[in-house]
Amino acid sequence: MNRRGEQGATNRNAAGIVQATTVRLDTATEGTVELDIEYDFADRLTGCSVAIPSTLAVDGTRGFRTNGRQYDWDGATNPARLSGSLSADTGGPGTYRYVDAGDWAIVQRPQLSIAYQYRGAEPMLQRRYDVDGEGVTSSDGSVMYLGRHDEYTDTTAGQRFRLVVPEAAALRPSVEAVLSALSDAAARLDVGGRNDEVLAIAAPTGVGWGSLGVQSGANGFWAQDDCRLDNVNNTWVHEYVHTRQEWDRSASTKWLVEATTEYYASLFTYRRGQAPFSAFHGYVSTNRDSGSVLVDPKRWTSSQAYYTKGRRVLAALDLEIREATDGESTFQDVFRRINTYDRPLTHDAFVDIVAEVAGRRLDDWLDRYVCGSAAPEIPDDEAAFESPSSMSGSGGPTPGPAEPEPKEPEEPEPEP
Repeated sequence: MNRRGEQGATNRNAAGIVQATTVRLDTATEGTVELDIEYDFADRLTGCSVAIPSTLAVDGTRGFRTNGRQYDWDGATNPARLSGSLSADTGGPGTYRYVDAGDWAIVQRPQLSIAYQYRGAEPMLQRRYDVDGEGVTSSDGSVMYLGRHDEYTDTTAGQRFRLVVPEAAALRPSVEAVLSALSDAAARLDVGGRNDEVLAIAAPTGVGWGSLGVQSGANGFWAQDDCRLDNVNNTWVHEYVHTRQEWDRSASTKWLVEATTEYYASLFTYRRGQAPFSAFHGYVSTNRDSGSVLVDPKRWTSSQAYYTKGRRVLAALDLEIREATDGESTFQDVFRRINTYDRPLTHDAFVDIVAEVAGRRLDDWLDRYVCGSAAPEIPDDEAAFESPSSMSGSGGPTPGPAEPEPKEPEEPEPEP
């Protein structure tokens, strides 16, 4: 008999175990949602145990025996089921990342651990997510909206965008403007890591969110409904860029997680004519956290360093690569390669990939600005960022739907 343990989300497409999670809104209460988790087992399965988090209260079972916070399959009932309620709120007023407001909720799937025994060939575990009633979910259940809403779609660059606008939301940009900005970013960002579908939710304000937006899992995010598109601190595009990051992170390259989103969100907003160059240049030239040592999160001057100094260093590194290659390569070529890197991305591996793209070693530059506390200068030169080679397939600026005059950019909230 063989044994196998699984934790986290997978999307393996084969018969063996199907775990189907269905979530529904409980309008009688705030803070919790109801869910059913059904398991369909192949014949070669001989045992299965499911460990649940403290946020999940199971109040009904079929085919499972209770063992503390672990539920053991009886080996006969098929399909088997767990039912209960999930504490939906993550954080508190002013720090919410997910919340159940009563008549609507933005939640994520519970974190379940599953171990199973089987005969013969190893079975595959397939996870499915659905909403009972009105609502939508990302493919891996990491972002779910429950409640009344309108949905709008667009397809660009091989991706289908689903924009969900809750009944309680007051979307400040137009639907067309949001979809246009996301589609434009999809066309400009040639780094691989494309999901077939991206779910974007306009989160109603007034519940005390802790961030302007949150991306989670493979292809879902929410952004507050009043987030602007004509601001270089463009939350909609920032969260979208997160969906294109597929590398396995390590502490020494953690800074890239937010540096890439900050840089490309601001660059794309400028490039499509939604913000002036002066706003973009000021944003990527920030002096905030300039003394941070990016390679070591313990030596950041604040938790915002990978947003602030991160975007400054990445903007400068993009220019270094283009100068070294006479405009033939950009940081997007680095981004594309780290997306296909098959091991945790260490700083040393990152340095080697940069050298491959640049055609020469940039170790001294990276030692100074990534491993050291110095901050690079960003030239106040619009032509340096307007070169067609600075962005694969970008062409010239493509103005989007008109927005009001931009206000001073706000610094984003951290996304742990």
